[in-house]
Amino acid sequence: MSDTGHPIWILLFVIGLIPLATASELVAAVVSKRVRLFIASHPIAHLFWLGLTILSILLLIPARSGLHHPF
Repeated sequence: MSDTGHPIWILLFVIGLIPLATASELVAAVVSKRVRLFIASHPIAHLFWLGLTILSILLLIPARSGLHHPF
């Protein structure tokens, strides 16, 4: 049986989309005055989005799974 439909993979995919959406918005802000004005008119929402992006990046970093010796 394949694990590609397991809910954890779907959750990881959705969490992984958050940094990609933020990166695409930043690229759009560089080239579009309309996007820059939208960000400037909604600063609290975009600060929240940035915090969510940082949290999602931290969640995607793999953690150590046990005791590891330094050598």
